[in-house]
Amino acid sequence: MADARKSLEELGGALTDAGFKVRLAVDDPPLLHVEGIGSAELCEQIGCRLNPLDGELWFQWSALEVFLGRASDVPSGVERVKYVLQARADEKSAD
Repeated sequence: MADARKSLEELGGALTDAGFKVRLAVDDPPLLHVEGIGSAELCEQIGCRLNPLDGELWFQWSALEVFLGRASDVPSGVERVKYVLQARADEKSAD
């Protein structure tokens, strides 16, 4: 799980640089708690695990167990988190 933790720390650093609040929960498995920009209500938990299809480490949305992207591609992971949390913010403001 050291690789997963290191990958989540890298993603967390990049998300912090992008303006998100993040916190790494060092559990087994480790999880990254990400709060949307400007709203603590919009948050996600991101984990990291091996994808059985290619044997590589991938980020995944914890609650849905949906793969987010390869852990080796942190910039794409940041873009996907931004997209999902922005879409949720837009949806919430439309209500």
